[in-house]
Amino acid sequence: MVDSSLVRAIDSSVDDLVSQINTYRKAYIGSSALDLENIKSVTYNDITDRLSGEEVSDYTQNYNSQGTVTTTAINFYDGALFPALTGNEFLQLLVDNELTGVLNIDNLKAIINEQSPDFHYDAVNAYQNILTILTDREPTVFTSAVIDQINTLNIHTIRAEYADSESLLSQINTYRQTLAAPIDTISYTDLDDIKSITYNDITDRLSGEEVSDYTQNYNSLGDETTVSVNFYKIGTELKRAMESSVDDLTAQINTFRSL
Repeated sequence: MVDSSLVRAIDSSVDDLVSQINTYRKAYIGSSALDLENIKSVTYNDITDRLSGEEVSDYTQNYNSQGTVTTTAINFYDGALFPALTGNEFLQLLVDNELTGVLNIDNLKAIINEQSPDFHYDAVNAYQNILTILTDREPTVFTSAVIDQINTLNIHTIRAEYADSESLLSQINTYRQTLAAPIDTISYTDLDDIKSITYNDITDRLSGEEVSDYTQNYNSLGDETTVSVNFYKIGTELKRAMESSVDDLTAQINTFRSL
């Protein structure tokens, strides 16, 4: 992206952001970002308020040979509802908001939204769970265990807009071409027009080290029909994603009927 235009490398500098990636069939090279002849897919990155190298992949639209969008794959990342807090920091937030003795779900939302005002995903359950932890404690007592519980609940599945370049890609939802809602409003829980959901293993990994674990497949009625599980070759054994690395090869995929 240069100013407000999408241009090729020849017209850009090292500081410009990669906004869009067009993948074409065979040896065809598109003349511009709008050239959809022989297009196979278009990937859109989130670049708002980022520097070069900080782009985060948001979604990919896949095309058939007729140039029609057949599926849209949306990326979801592990991210925080609000910045991870120490006990003293969280207590200070409560004091600053004069809420130490007046905790309820609306007040808790006010505290968290003050930290992340643009967070718009449905996090009512997380708010409620955090509130339960807070109300179960002794007044103004924030043990390390309480804070660990809060920060664990704080992790959510978020879109690229709220992720950073180090966020882990945890889930990919692939939708059929007729999406029921605008792409930028879809969250990981939206299953209208869903075709499949792929879950990555991200435990104790860094960005770029995610390993695809399994995929849930759905029919046009939204019913889960099969689950495809990946197995990786490690030495002479086949292992699941949790025991493999990004460099291990997918040796086998078992597809099971859904119960």
